[in-house]
Amino acid sequence: MLPARSQEHNEIKIGPGDIIPLLDAGATIACNSIQRWHPAARRWTELLAHSLTGTTEFGACNAYLSPAGRGVPMHFDDHEIIVVQLAGKKTWTFAPNTQVVNPTANSGRILSAEVQPYAVGEILQEMPAPRTRVSMSPGSVLFLPRGYWHETDAEELSISITFGFRTPCWAELIADHLRQQLLLDPCWREPAWDFHKSSSDGAVEKQWQARLTELEKIVRGISVSDLDRKQGLRPHSARKRH
Repeated sequence: MLPARSQEHNEIKIGPGDIIPLLDAGATIACNSIQRWHPAARRWTELLAHSLTGTTEFGACNAYLSPAGRGVPMHFDDHEIIVVQLAGKKTWTFAPNTQVVNPTANSGRILSAEVQPYAVGEILQEMPAPRTRVSMSPGSVLFLPRGYWHETDAEELSISITFGFRTPCWAELIADHLRQQLLLDPCWREPAWDFHKSSSDGAVEKQWQARLTELEKIVRGISVSDLDRKQGLRPHSARKRH
């Protein structure tokens, strides 16, 4: 994350040899999903994920290095996080988000295309009140709910790790499951050649009404266990920016 873009979420991918020069230049370094290769991080991630969500499927652990005077601008995330400060001090400022409740994508001052349709009111350009400001030192732990506005500022060279838990929402579960189920039926895989003519073509509307009747039966037959992502659905990755 680049210092020249301090008010934006911009990222570049780097290699191990780039870390020290970029850190010296004022960039924040993010190491995503370290549980994939770090045994201790993997154990903690799986333990916390299972305790909080009932499965180890939705957890991820990221590490962050921030030079003094740098941080990440105001934004919110689509998952819950537990932050552990390992070295140095970092200030967190956070506040509830009343404009976007239960977001399904991360966003900053400029909302993502997915979030825009259900955002309410004017999107804020600065941290709203009431806000909370805390200084985290080595050993400090912070829990932040999904969707909370937050920004960070390293008081000195800072190293922290974040455990993120991206539990899917009901809309995502049903959408994923329905797509899988419908694609098993060749009728639902038929090209919808004339769907754009539905306003003037009664035949297209008749086809859709038949499909709609089938869809209602399918939906009524779905159980909670059917929505379990372990039945072949891919989990969302919890990616954070600090």
